[in-house]
Amino acid sequence: MRYQVLSVLFDGVPNPEKKLMTRDSLTLAGNKVTVPTRLNRTKSELFFHSPYQDKSCNDCHQSAMSNALQEKLPDLCYECHDDFKEEYSYLHGPVASGACLTCHHPHLAKNESLLVRTGREMCLYCHQPRDVARVEDHEGEEQTICIDCHNPHGGDDNFFL
Repeated sequence: MRYQVLSVLFDGVPNPEKKLMTRDSLTLAGNKVTVPTRLNRTKSELFFHSPYQDKSCNDCHQSAMSNALQEKLPDLCYECHDDFKEEYSYLHGPVASGACLTCHHPHLAKNESLLVRTGREMCLYCHQPRDVARVEDHEGEEQTICIDCHNPHGGDDNFFL
C-alpha cells in the first residue's frame, strides 16, 4: 500500500516486489531494501562509489536514514578525492563552483567515473554543439570524444588541454 501511494506522488520509487540485481539487503528506516551489487563483468555492469558499496552511509551522510551530508560539497568530496583547486591553474565551471554532482552520481553509475552521462553527451549537456563546432580546431571532429583532448576538471590553459 505504501508503495502505491508513494509511486503516485513521486517518480522513481522502487517497487518493493521487484528484485534488483542481487539479494544483498540492508535495513533503512525499518524497511528492508534490496541494493544492487556487481554480479559479473558485463556491458551493463554498475559501478559503485566505495562508501555506498560498503554500506558506509555515515562516511558521507550524517546518518544512514538522512540525506543530510557530513559536510558541504565540494569539501565532502575533497575528503577522499583530489582538490582540483590545488592542481590546476584553470578550473572547469562545475569544478570551480564545487558542483561535483553536475557530472558525477554520488552512489552508482554504468561507468567507472560515476558520470551521470557519458561521452559527448556529458559535454553537450552544457556546451551547445553549434558553439563547439565554431572552434577552428574542432572542424571535422563531430564524433570525437571531448576528453580525448580536454581534461574535464581543469588544466594549465583555459581550454583544459
